[in-house]
Amino acid sequence: MKNVITNEIGYVIEVYPPRRGRQLYKVKYDDRESDELSANLLQDENTRDRLNVLEITVKDMKELDKAYEAVEMLETLGVPVSKETLNAIIHKEREHLLNEIVPHIKQELEQLVGKMRTSFHLSLSYSKETGIEISIEEPQKQVKKKKPIEKVNEYRWKKSRIRVTFPDKHVSYHNRVSDTFVDVIKYAGVKNVEQMGFMLLGMNIISRRLSKNEKYKKYQREIEPGFYVCTYCNTERRLKILNEINRKLKLNLVIEEVMIEN
Repeated sequence: MKNVITNEIGYVIEVYPPRRGRQLYKVKYDDRESDELSANLLQDENTRDRLNVLEITVKDMKELDKAYEAVEMLETLGVPVSKETLNAIIHKEREHLLNEIVPHIKQELEQLVGKMRTSFHLSLSYSKETGIEISIEEPQKQVKKKKPIEKVNEYRWKKSRIRVTFPDKHVSYHNRVSDTFVDVIKYAGVKNVEQMGFMLLGMNIISRRLSKNEKYKKYQREIEPGFYVCTYCNTERRLKILNEINRKLKLNLVIEEVMIEN
């Protein structure tokens, strides 16, 4: 600010209450401080930072009241307050709230509700217009999430069989899927299936001798004299083999998978 009487440049450090309709300020100049009437002060357009008063006050203040008074003083004089300056005050308020007010509230509440056995959720809000508002709510109950049912569970209580309808309407449908599997191979012709080269357990599905491996040998069945079929595979694999035989040999079979409950 510029003193129109002395032409000195300074800034306001304190705002006095109005007296007899006149506003009085304490102004700091380079080498002195002085009480000045608002009529003797003029905003200096050549001052590098017109908000120097508030910038310094916020930086060095010990109480928020000084910053609030500085803002009110600038608004009274018509000096715009920058966003950065207002943010600096807000930051100071947050520090004061976290470091001074919250610990004090916590200490007081612990003394008041420390012996209570009821759980509750307390919310506190404040604004200059409405003041302090407090609300109490019941604590939210945590709901346990149910584990999703795995898809594999569907197959734990179901199994499948194979039903084959031949062109003459004859149907092969056995409790043992391997029996239906053998019926189709017999119908297709053992040598025809042998030539198609399906492999199971490292050997042709149709073999002319029994395996020397006792483990594999038990899955071989004599389908014709001197011919053995390997039945060691699951229903899905059997379906693929039968559908391939049906397609390549053009047998016109109707091959179906039937789901059965355990």
